[in-house]
Formats: sequence, C-alpha cells, structure tokens
Amino acid sequence: MNQLTIIGYLTADPTTRATSTGKTVTSFSVGVTRSRKDANGDRVSDFFRVNAWGPTADFCGKYLKKGSRVAVTGELNLNSYEGKDGKTRYSLDVQADKVENLTERKAETKPTSNNEWQDISSDDLPWKA
Repeated sequence: MNQLTIIGYLTADPTTRATSTGKTVTSFSVGVTRSRKDANGDRVSDFFRVNAWGPTADFCGKYLKKGSRVAVTGELNLNSYEGKDGKTRYSLDVQADKVENLTERKAETKPTSNNEWQDISSDDLPWKA
C-alpha cells in the first residue's frame, strides 16, 4: 500500500487548470519541516509537489493560498524528467486523495475539507424534529 500523509504549508498559491479531456487539476507545493534538527541544529524542510483532481482540485483552488497550513493524504509517485541541462531529474509528487485546510479560520465560515458536513437549520429538514 502506497499511502502518505503530510502536514505543512503551501509555498505558493495553487494553480488550477483543465486537461485536454476537461478534467480539473490543481497543483501546489507543500513545505514540511522535519521534527529533528540537522548537525548544525537547524530544522530541515522537505518540499512535495501535490496534484489534486476533480472536486478536491476545485476545493484547493478555491480555499487554499500561499501560507495555508494543510494536511494532505495520497499516493507518493517518483517522476523523472529531463532538465534544461539535459540531465535526468527526479521529483516526488503526491496524488492527493484528501486535502484538509488546517489554517485557523476567521469569522467567516469556510469549509476545511472537500468532504466537510454542512450546517443546516431544522427548518431545512424534510421532517419535523
């Protein structure tokens, strides 16, 4: 099973685009600080490129921005590509299954996840309570 969960901060605003087949994808980078320090006593951070698809992509594009604290769960993929210098480069990409916005919310109500329950009043129920 290939399942990864990371918690960190967006390093830039997410970018949303549509594929040639019309599917929505939102991409962003998450910086994750390790719990232990290096030999110099400094904290080390790792950076993961995240791709979210469909409704999760819509959520990320609408509610996340640079500096947002997020929890991302998904599959880790190792990708290779040719750099401008002709050398093969590698990147670790996360194909997000779930993204939660952990940023402290202001007074206005915004969803924290792409699958959050919504508040409704008892008047909206089709039966009497």
